[in-house]
Amino acid sequence: MNLLKQTLLVCLFTLTPPAMATDFGGLADQANAMASGSLGSLLGDQLGISAEQAEGGLGGIFDLAKNQLSSEDFESLAAAVPGVSGYLDKARSLGLLDQPITS
Repeated sequence: MNLLKQTLLVCLFTLTPPAMATDFGGLADQANAMASGSLGSLLGDQLGISAEQAEGGLGGIFDLAKNQLSSEDFESLAAAVPGVSGYLDKARSLGLLDQPITS
């Protein structure tokens, strides 16, 4: 599970613009946004897409993780990231999970 957490952190910091990489106040703001359940909005802003698109994409990623990880590891991930079930629901509502996602 340690590797999964490290991978998620690398993904988060990869999406962080270089100018903000040393701005710890900016990182704190991003962490607060994530904690408040607006990860979709944060990701959408970073990628220039709508929050709905970002939430659907997150749902697809979490569905892949759900299918590839052990149930214990996925439960740990779901407990660590607020709103995972909502992102899965968004992906389903957009039709993104009509067919299994495979790596």
